[in-house]
Amino acid sequence: MKIPKVPLYIKEKMHKLAKLSQQAVELESEISEWFCAKGFDEDALRCGNGASLEELIYGNDVTDEFCTRIESGEFDDAVSPFKCCR
Repeated sequence: MKIPKVPLYIKEKMHKLAKLSQQAVELESEISEWFCAKGFDEDALRCGNGASLEELIYGNDVTDEFCTRIESGEFDDAVSPFKCCR
């Protein structure tokens, strides 16, 4: 079997994927820190219902719906003044 040479365009896509993944990790951390600083329980905000915070990392833009839910008080029971940030 002949070992194929990986084409430049594939290498470039791999570099791009690594860079975008790192940016996603950094953004996710900043978002989590903000909510944590406001006293929200991160687990409650990542409830797996298809419209919660973790959807963003999967590429599903639920931003407007999620923020509307936050601002309407739906997650008020997920706020604790004693909640520690990571």
